[in-house]
Amino acid sequence: MLRELAPPQVGRVEDDRDGWCVLVVGGYDLDWLALHVARLGFEAEVLEPAELRQALARLARRLAAMAGPG
Repeated sequence: MLRELAPPQVGRVEDDRDGWCVLVVGGYDLDWLALHVARLGFEAEVLEPAELRQALARLARRLAAMAGPG
C-alpha cells in the first residue's frame, strides 16, 4: 500500500521483517514534508531527523487549534 502512495520519484520504500516498512524521502521544506507524511493515513514513526519530528509537532498544534475546544 505504501508503494502506491509513495511512487519512486517521491521516495524509496524499504521492507522490514516485522511487517513494517521504511519510507526514505528527502526535501528542503520540513513543514511541507511533515504535511505529506501526516496525510499518508496510517500509523507511522519518524526515525530521523529530529527536525522533521519538530515540524510534525508544530503541525499537530496548528491542527488542534483549528479543531477548537472539545
